[in-house]
Amino acid sequence: GMVPIERDWQLYENHLEKLYPLTGSAAQEMADAGNDSQRCGLFLLKSYACPVFVIRSLPEEKDSLLCQRLYRALPVAPGENEPRMNVLCWRQAGDESRSDEIITLVFPRKKHRPDCYADALLVSPGALDMGGLFITPREEDFRKLTTEWAVDILREVTMTEEELQPVVAAVTDKPGRTSADAAREAADATAKGSADNGLSSAAQPGAPRGAADSDTLAVGLLSAERIRFTLNGIHAAKGTSLEGPQEVAHGTLRSPMRTRIFWPTAACSGTSRYTAP
Repeated sequence: GMVPIERDWQLYENHLEKLYPLTGSAAQEMADAGNDSQRCGLFLLKSYACPVFVIRSLPEEKDSLLCQRLYRALPVAPGENEPRMNVLCWRQAGDESRSDEIITLVFPRKKHRPDCYADALLVSPGALDMGGLFITPREEDFRKLTTEWAVDILREVTMTEEELQPVVAAVTDKPGRTSADAAREAADATAKGSADNGLSSAAQPGAPRGAADSDTLAVGLLSAERIRFTLNGIHAAKGTSLEGPQEVAHGTLRSPMRTRIFWPTAACSGTSRYTAP
């Protein structure tokens, strides 16, 4: 694939820390859901530029057990109704010794945009950017962006390993660990990290999710040669303000986009390659 973390996945899959399942009962629950494989489960990748949750499942999975487990554990910021995250997913081809599997990456976000946005660099990372494929709407940003700057941006907008301790405590199932143990560990980790991550008690794992205080734009997945929709109010998209009726046709773009691709290794170093249409 064109996204570096997908293309270099074989470098990363050997650096996964398994969080779930760790017990026989949890493994049986996974098998009942269609994930009857030792490779399946919920993992944490630490060797990338920023921490990433990894869900490995089989194409035959009957439900979203792993996704739901992680979703319920992620914190929700005050005034919002769901966790901040970016998701990348692809089907990893198998071979004679192993079947295909579905790789789902969940990047836990704490910021919508980096501090450099608008002032120095018009970059607001989306799912592809989080995977190492940075797309800039302005040529000047395309020229300025470096590998080191890109890594700093990913780390700035993503929760740190310390901030993720309550999430890890909530999703794991260590042998001999009871539900009371899990609740106590999550509470201890939350108390330790809440002062640093700026989340209120209502935003911690397991807290009720309130309605957003402001209007939001819900985006679904659509497929058609031509799609028409209306934006109720002004919305920003890569530095451009849009409102009212919009139309998107297959194979067209509203403005030229330039792409910068980073090729990270497991140690987050590498070179860059430039492409422009």
